[in-house]
Amino acid sequence: MTRKKRIANASSATPKAKELPPSVLSLINGSIIDISEASDFYKKKAEVATLLPDFVEKGSEFRYKLKNQFDRFYFVNLRLFLFPAMKPADILADALFRLGRQWAKTDFGRLPFAVTPTDEFLLNQWESAGQWDSYVHKDSCIGEVWWHNLGDDGKVHPWGGGSMTGDFELRIDCGWETTKPPTVLIRIKGKPAEMIMKWWMAVNPNNPPEQAPGHEDLRERAATILDSLVGTLKMNLKLVRPEKGRPRVDFGEKAAYLLDHEKKHVAIIAKELYRMPANAGSSERRQYFDRIKKAAKNYYKLLRSDYTSLTKIRLRQRILWVPPNPNAVKSE
Repeated sequence: MTRKKRIANASSATPKAKELPPSVLSLINGSIIDISEASDFYKKKAEVATLLPDFVEKGSEFRYKLKNQFDRFYFVNLRLFLFPAMKPADILADALFRLGRQWAKTDFGRLPFAVTPTDEFLLNQWESAGQWDSYVHKDSCIGEVWWHNLGDDGKVHPWGGGSMTGDFELRIDCGWETTKPPTVLIRIKGKPAEMIMKWWMAVNPNNPPEQAPGHEDLRERAATILDSLVGTLKMNLKLVRPEKGRPRVDFGEKAAYLLDHEKKHVAIIAKELYRMPANAGSSERRQYFDRIKKAAKNYYKLLRSDYTSLTKIRLRQRILWVPPNPNAVKSE
């Protein structure tokens, strides 16, 4: 049979044949694929599929007949294996092994495919949708942007206030629409994203499984960067304290407010902020009182430092909800 006729036969018998290049179609004749020109590596991989005798039958000269609905499954998904760096015969052989394995895992096509939850299902589980809708319309802040710097050690460091090698943007966006499922997007723009993308290419190769030089170094660096990014995001979101052992800024502000604005007695404040037991001894009570007064004093000190020191640690930008522009940004 001529090459032109084989392409015509494949096009008429193969679902979605228009998506397959002529070089691949020329190796398909109905439900038979020809992998005789594949390398020994891919030939040996393809031969494993003969463990499915009811669906794959090996003929002469490395021609395989696909049957009992596996042929349809194979040809529908073949387009996913069209990697430019591979020879057409290698593509067919590699796809035979991988799709045969998937076919076996789904009980030879009899198991139903998993169905992912719908948006309606996810939306129905959003118990605090009303609270979020009220918050958005009152406060209008739906996210933040921070600038940091990625050091040579693979860890996140304070931003220097200019444009330096390693500077990057870390951003979090909360979906503002309550007619859709709750959504939070975390976006990284800059050097850390590049490193994660390099690792992504390493674990999801388009080409044959060749391990690039420095593979392990890349793995360790990507892991270090991701760990540091998660830690930094937790700091930005105030999930952890920036300095262990020191009172939180919001604690000092609350102590100062209760002392100097509401004029509450320090003993009452200690019960409110520390849940000081009623039977606390004089020494224990003194410790509570000293902590509260010190926290309030440090809070006022911090307010003064904002006037006298240049902040280079980060640039904070509030992402505002301004219909119909949910991406409006205000620097602070």
